[in-house]
Amino acid sequence: MKMAITTWNDRIAPVFDVAGNVYILNVTESTPTGETLPLPQAPFAKIDSLLQANVEVLVCGAISRPLLRSAQGAGLRVVPFVSGSVDEVLAAWNAGQLEAAARTMPGCGCKHRSRRNRGTGCARWNTP
Repeated sequence: MKMAITTWNDRIAPVFDVAGNVYILNVTESTPTGETLPLPQAPFAKIDSLLQANVEVLVCGAISRPLLRSAQGAGLRVVPFVSGSVDEVLAAWNAGQLEAAARTMPGCGCKHRSRRNRGTGCARWNTP
């Protein structure tokens, strides 16, 4: 399975819509290795390039609702509002905790974010 992580300075890029690079790796390998590739500037072209690379999972920071819907409609599993380093994301993925760690990006704007709800996600983004 191929995963794409939008990157900026070895961290998750804060906004998918304007991200310039993506780290693509095969997470089903025992030792996942990947490569960093440039993304097109046009936001919807970013999704097309991920599909052409056979990506199944997209991990990113903030993402606009139209791009989220487009990515999900094209069959991508999107894990938005992730922050941290690429190594932290990979460690969370390997531990099976990426979804729980997601949506904790500061500035999410979710009124439901609190200590007791941390990691449960923002209700307005958790739509299929």
